[in-house]
Amino acid sequence: MHSSRGDLVGRVLRLGRRVLPGGVKERLRWLYAGMPRSWQMSSEYRALTALLRESQWWSEERLRDFQLQRLREVVRHAAESVPGHARRFAEHGVGPEELRSLEDLRRFPTMGKEDLRGDPRDFLARGIPEERLQLVTSGGTTGIPTAFYHLAQRNEEVTRAFRLAMWGRIGFSFERRILDLTASFGEPFGYVPQRRSLYVSISYLGRDGVDAWLDRARRFRPEYILGLPSTVVLLAQLLRERGAVDDFRFRGVVAGSEVMYPWQREYISETFGCRVLSWYGMAETAGFAAGCEHSDEFHFFPEAGVVELLDDGGSPVTREGEEGEIVLTGFHTPATPFIRYRTGDRGVLGARSCPRCGRNYPLLREIAGRRQEFLVAANGRRVPNSALNVHHDLFHEVRSYQFHQDTPGRVELRIVRGGGYLEATTAEVREQMLRQLGAGFELEVRFVDDIPRTGRGKHRFIVQEIPAERLETGTVLASPNEKS
Repeated sequence: MHSSRGDLVGRVLRLGRRVLPGGVKERLRWLYAGMPRSWQMSSEYRALTALLRESQWWSEERLRDFQLQRLREVVRHAAESVPGHARRFAEHGVGPEELRSLEDLRRFPTMGKEDLRGDPRDFLARGIPEERLQLVTSGGTTGIPTAFYHLAQRNEEVTRAFRLAMWGRIGFSFERRILDLTASFGEPFGYVPQRRSLYVSISYLGRDGVDAWLDRARRFRPEYILGLPSTVVLLAQLLRERGAVDDFRFRGVVAGSEVMYPWQREYISETFGCRVLSWYGMAETAGFAAGCEHSDEFHFFPEAGVVELLDDGGSPVTREGEEGEIVLTGFHTPATPFIRYRTGDRGVLGARSCPRCGRNYPLLREIAGRRQEFLVAANGRRVPNSALNVHHDLFHEVRSYQFHQDTPGRVELRIVRGGGYLEATTAEVREQMLRQLGAGFELEVRFVDDIPRTGRGKHRFIVQEIPAERLETGTVLASPNEKS
């Protein structure tokens, strides 16, 4: 009853905002913003959340049947309404009629970010009213913008539904009190009542100006932390330094938008003594994944789309433990359909389903970073960022770090020192890093006051500046200790 009443009120207010005179619209907009977030969501959102609650326990066969039906709808829509896809399908001699099984998707061409950097409207579905479209620009960690279109309200609701399904595995809900460390606003901190969130701007997670928001956070008594792995580590470091860890009792930590390294997970878990959930998503909304109640492996939602893992030759990765590029076909992006979309993200193949939670979801053991995130030895050997696992004890004394490289075999490690940093720490850092890098590297340590983040607040662990034309073809190491 509560949900249906909220849905009705929300629909009336949304209709009023479209058709009533300007002054009345402004009052309705204020009233709508003050409604509980669940009331602002549509009946389509409620239907999707209900589906996700039920379908997570479906058999593998039923999930595959669901995917095949949705895949045919997506490809048919793209062939009939999207010029870019229709042209590419014709060039490759494929169409919706070829989809007799999920495996037939491999006959279709992949699409990449470069396809969207020309004219994003080439991949925009015809017939959608302009006022329903939202142009999205995503630069990710590469700094090269990619533009595409979403249906504004629908995209927000799809994202919210999948986040609730993922994060709810550790008891999270949007009614809980949340300490949000994902914002890059100018203000140091603020409270968002509709989301029950106290946000702290990433740029204010250092030592300066901490007391005001830290005191507000104590009184707020947050139950969950929502952040990037790097921002949650900064919070853990800060509370350790101030002896304030025991002032908080978190039920869980939800961290995404960056790779979660083992040392970060260990450090965060040890500091707060609660479950740390990693999740994977993207502005394109083409796929979602997260750990489950018992495992840290990434469970990809079959309800969100089809996930593939392709090797450097474009063939499917089929053996557990092997790495490849994550390629996604989304079910919830009708404005710009993403079909076999090369994300640039790397993953390590896991089992076909999780024996611990019982969901028949495809697994990736880990998200290993982006294709561009590697260091190059003098002989061309490549070391991916996932191989640079740092023992977390060092980060009682190192606040942040970043690798820079512009010449094969030479690496600069930039470090922001913590309050307890000792001279002996430098030697320990150098020894561990050179051991992880293996032969063919020279390492210089340089101390800096700050490490800039991307425009979206993400931390880049590797800034790779070797010109692409100078990079020889190399093999990504299976083991960080492998010698050249």
